[in-house]
Amino acid sequence: MGCVQCKDKEATKLTDERETSLSQGGSYRYGADPTPQHYPSFGGAAIPNYNNFNTPVGQGMTVFGGVSTSSHTGTLRTRGGTGVTLFVALYDYEARSEDDLSFRKGERFQIINSTEGDWWDARSLTSGGSGYIPSNYVAPVDSIQAEDWYFGKLGRKDAERQLLSTGNPRGTYLIRESETTKGAFSLSIRDWDDVKGDHVKHYKIRKLDSGGYYITTRAQFDTLQQLVQHYSGTSL
Repeated sequence: MGCVQCKDKEATKLTDERETSLSQGGSYRYGADPTPQHYPSFGGAAIPNYNNFNTPVGQGMTVFGGVSTSSHTGTLRTRGGTGVTLFVALYDYEARSEDDLSFRKGERFQIINSTEGDWWDARSLTSGGSGYIPSNYVAPVDSIQAEDWYFGKLGRKDAERQLLSTGNPRGTYLIRESETTKGAFSLSIRDWDDVKGDHVKHYKIRKLDSGGYYITTRAQFDTLQQLVQHYSGTSL
């Protein structure tokens, strides 16, 4: 399973911090960066196949060994009018002012104006409502940032700590940026055996000059989403 819960927890923490700022008379819209730290919570299954952390463990997760993932396509749009950009919500968000737009994870947005800092003027394609949204609670629909299993700059030790948390079964996984190889990624999977007990295995995901990805040269993929889908049903 990929991890979702930790992302949700950090998002809740950030909105709570912003609410505290409001109660103290501070301005939140152009204040601290609302970017959620992309730490995961995962569910699990047999091995094998990343920025409101209230999602129960096991909910909205994926596990290596039989999980399908999907990629989305879209384009972003700003007030300047170049291109059309579609974004998807990574977390739930409850409006803290009349100018904000409440939304739920999975909603898609057309961005009306993204030039005013960390808070974007957007229209929900789900509800039809318009208002300001925290830019770091959303990601382009066709990006790996929008995937529940992607956690960006998460260190090896933090990945192990999260994956070994209580409630995450064998096969729970995440993908993160490689700490040692620029442009590469690491796949971290929770495993178990009689000798080591619960532990985490790490696999380097390398990038081809042509833009593809692979763990072993025998199997190469155009996107990380395709790689995850393949190994969701195939042992490494």
